[in-house]
Formats: sequence, C-alpha cells, structure tokens
Amino acid sequence: LFVQNFCLKLMALNIQASAFNDIHQDYLMRVNPRDSICFVISHTGRNPFMLNIAKTLKNEQFRVVALTGTNDNSLEKLCDSSLYICADEGVTERIQRGISLTYLLDLIYLSLQNKDD
Repeated sequence: LFVQNFCLKLMALNIQASAFNDIHQDYLMRVNPRDSICFVISHTGRNPFMLNIAKTLKNEQFRVVALTGTNDNSLEKLCDSSLYICADEGVTERIQRGISLTYLLDLIYLSLQNKDD
C-alpha cells in the first residue's frame, strides 16, 4: 500500500510508475530499462523471492535500488544502490517499518517534485 500510494504521487508529476509484488515479464518487455528505475523492498534483504526479482531486473539491464533494513545483506549486493529503512525487531517493528518506508518514499517524491519546480 505504501508503494502504491508513492506511485500515485509520481503519476501526479507525470512520471509513469507501477507497483508489483511479482515479476511481470510482459511488462518488462514493454519498458525501456534506460528510462526506468526499479525499487525492490525487503526489510531483511534476504527474502529469496525479492532476491530473484532483483536478479531478473539486473539481467534485463534495469537500474535497481534496494530499500532494505540492514546493510551488508544479499539484496544490496545485487542492486546498483541501496536506501535504508528502519527494520528493528520488536513490538513496534511494523509501525517503524511503515513510518520509515513512507518517509523515504516521501523524500524521493519531494526531491522529484522540487526538481520539476
């Protein structure tokens, strides 16, 4: 839901954006990798499904940014760059993850909005 909301904000800036929780080969074939940035989100950076998605995107020559909660993990090693979110474990972990992910996505959005202005 956080990423879908981010995509709506990007579309308000006339930036095409889509959120998927799976790899869509037919979609990838219609998009120019040079004109795209893909974000792969994994709190631990070790989710095998997300690692496979990152590998596929890199094999297709997409620029890939990891949004992950820990450094020195498998996901960040596959991606071109990484941005870090809070992924502490404990009673409030879901709230912390949601707030930090939203904050990071909002910073990206505001940077793009200011670039257009």
